[in-house]
Amino acid sequence: MIKRMKAALILLAAVLLVFALQSAAFASDDSGFEEQQLKETAAVVMETVMGICSDESGYQEIMGYRDSQLDYLLISGGYPVTAEDFKNLLTSWKAAQEECGAYAETNDLYTVLDSFTAEKTADGMNLRGQMAFADRMADITFSFDREGTMTALTAGGKYTTGEILKKAGLNTLIGMGTVFAVLILISLLISTFKYIPAITERFSKNSSEETAQTNETAENPQMAVPAAVNDAVRTGEPLKIPDGAVVNVRVRESQVTYVTVRERKA
Repeated sequence: MIKRMKAALILLAAVLLVFALQSAAFASDDSGFEEQQLKETAAVVMETVMGICSDESGYQEIMGYRDSQLDYLLISGGYPVTAEDFKNLLTSWKAAQEECGAYAETNDLYTVLDSFTAEKTADGMNLRGQMAFADRMADITFSFDREGTMTALTAGGKYTTGEILKKAGLNTLIGMGTVFAVLILISLLISTFKYIPAITERFSKNSSEETAQTNETAENPQMAVPAAVNDAVRTGEPLKIPDGAVVNVRVRESQVTYVTVRERKA
């Protein structure tokens, strides 16, 4: 058991040492050379992304490719990006243009990216900078992993103080309007509660009358069915009633509810 524990500790130490050496090697790289290499990679990939996004049919075609097909095309073209990440780049660039307007930089892409700064992250490196769009400037971040593969594009429009306040006020107005609408709806719902006792009483009364009618029918075998009386009225045929019989008729809402016919007691 002790030997196994020692072996496990030695293996763990070896793994940690390898990880530490890799981290140290990454941190000791020539940042200037690496930064320039990443900028060139971003320029090559983004030129392709911009070209595809400018043609809607081409964009839809690429988005419809299977990852295996697109991976083959990217590898064949020497693009350091996976199919999944490339589709995400296309989607992100589309979203950036929807938020900030069409891309409106006057300089070529290599010159624009040359002003970007690189910073190391836990997963690789980021290139951060700004790009000009038709409606506003945007903060752009290109993300890379440790192998220099481009993994993501993040874009955020730069809004003026007035735009921020306007947006905040609109969000507040929408939120308060929603709350008041819900409160009004609840108040209207509560106001209908006063009608519930009357409705309940009416249904109870109808139920009691139906029960009484059923009981009376059971107690009086000679009771005529209301539907038969209504049929007689509708067809014009006389309702045959024995001589000397006692007739009780109940009418509600212009309709005969029931009729009882009893022989008169001597």
